[in-house]
Amino acid sequence: DNNLKEKLEKKSIQKDFENQLENKANEVAKLVNKNKDEQRKTTEEILGPVLNPKLLDQLKKKAINKANNNIELNEPTIEKLNRNDKEYRNFLKKAENLNEIKKDENVVRREKVDKRKVPFWAESPYQKFQNLSGGNGLALFGSDFKPVVTTTLESPIWSMHHDEQLKLAQQSLPINGFDELIQLTNEGKIWKFPIDNEQGVDESDAGVPFHEHIFLDHYLDEFPQIEPIQQFMMLVLNGISLNSFLTIQEKKDIINWYKTYFTEKLDIINEALEAERLEASYRELSAKK
Repeated sequence: DNNLKEKLEKKSIQKDFENQLENKANEVAKLVNKNKDEQRKTTEEILGPVLNPKLLDQLKKKAINKANNNIELNEPTIEKLNRNDKEYRNFLKKAENLNEIKKDENVVRREKVDKRKVPFWAESPYQKFQNLSGGNGLALFGSDFKPVVTTTLESPIWSMHHDEQLKLAQQSLPINGFDELIQLTNEGKIWKFPIDNEQGVDESDAGVPFHEHIFLDHYLDEFPQIEPIQQFMMLVLNGISLNSFLTIQEKKDIINWYKTYFTEKLDIINEALEAERLEASYRELSAKK
């Protein structure tokens, strides 16, 4: 009942205040314009400006005190208003529920204060002992899941090196003849009987006479008769003849490569030799003078 009375009183205060505000605006409009149509426009213009917030609070307090104490209050002039009529009415409507909102806020604050009084550890689930392996799983991995284990592949060179070092560590001087034969067999040094000096030689090179591997001086005639080239190729042929690991075909390939090389560079070599000859002759003439 008390709440209803308060609401009715507030509504009556709002209506009285709105009527007074409109009357004041009309009075001012009459002073400005004599035409009725223009007076209405002027009234709307006067009520249009925005009200000062401080002045609005004063108006509200004065209206409430007038209803309660029946004291006549001096109303503010229209020139000091800073809000339009519609905004002011909306503000007064919102002001009705202001006390109720404050009451609700006070209740909420009291509830928050009551909750703060309760110790944190009494309600916190994190203070209880938890089993890390317990609880329901997330089913991220199925039953067929197999973890991928990345293993680095070891190079076979290390295993070969290990085997060689192990063999060297186990090697020792042969104790008897059989042990010596076993060691020579493992090293590939055992001879077949009857003894063959060409054992292990390539079959394609087996039918080549021995002198073709050793005597290679006749190939010098195929090269240009230039002293530096002849001297160089003599050394090359001697080295090839002493190499027992090359077949006769490989030796011929090496000789043919040098032959084509010097043939292609023959013009350049002749020009260089001619320049050296002219330089030598010039020195001789200069020395005689």
